[in-house]
Parts: sequence; C-alpha cells; structure tokens
Amino acid sequence: MNTLRSLWALSFMALSIVGCNSAESPEETPVSNSTKSTSDMYQPSELASLMRKMYEDNQQLKSQIEKGEIPKSFPEDFYTIHTAEATDPQEINEIFNAFAEAYLSDMEAIIASDSTTVTASYNKMVSTCVSCHQVYCQGPIPKIKKLYIPK
Repeated sequence: MNTLRSLWALSFMALSIVGCNSAESPEETPVSNSTKSTSDMYQPSELASLMRKMYEDNQQLKSQIEKGEIPKSFPEDFYTIHTAEATDPQEINEIFNAFAEAYLSDMEAIIASDSTTVTASYNKMVSTCVSCHQVYCQGPIPKIKKLYIPK
C-alpha cells in the first residue's frame, strides 16, 4: 500500500514539474498555424477580465485606505458586472446578480464612508467577493483574501 502511495506521489510530482517547466513564452516557441498551445487559444471572458481589473483596482483602493485616504469614486465599468459575458453564461442567475448588486452597494458604501468606517466598509466588500467566489469559482479566493485590511 505504501509503495502504491509513493508511486502515485512520485508520478504526480513528476507531472507537475514537467508541466511547469514546459510552459514557454510565445516568443520562445514558434507556433504553426495548425497547432496552437492551449494558453494561446485561451481568451478570458469579459467577466473574467472585468474581475481581474476589479482586483487590481481594489489593490489600489486598499493602498489608498491604508494611507488614510477615502476614495471619492470607483470605476464606472464595475457596473457592467451584470452585463459582462461570462465564461459559463448559465452561471449568471439570480444568485450571481444578488452578489453583484451587493458588491456594487459595498463599493458605494466605501465612497460614502468616513475615516472611522472606511476600513470596515472595504473589508465588507472583500467578504462579498469571497462569498460569491465560494459559490462560483473558488480558485481566486486565496488571492482575494489578501485584499483584506487588518483591523
């Protein structure tokens, strides 16, 4: 039994190492027209791109708040969360829309905050992101949790 587990673990590690080491940038690996790598073919959905932008903007927002600044606005394109095309359009349902609306309300609460409430408002927004991702796409949760501002 231990031999089987060891073999399984060794195989998994070998595949992981080979997979990680075989990723080359497009400049290093010429790609013919007939064969494209998976990474060349992947185009993130509109919603995935928007969420990546939200993450980057929220990193800046965190930095602002940590410096004692209260943001006056947030990017208007965040409102497209309801209409941005998703990777799996079937996942855009009442639950997703409720989370999206909560996120927008949280963002509005941040800009309406004062110095005593801004950190709590911001952390509530981050919690909304985490809650939504627990339902839809768990992968980015560890990264999102790094947005929290320690109390």
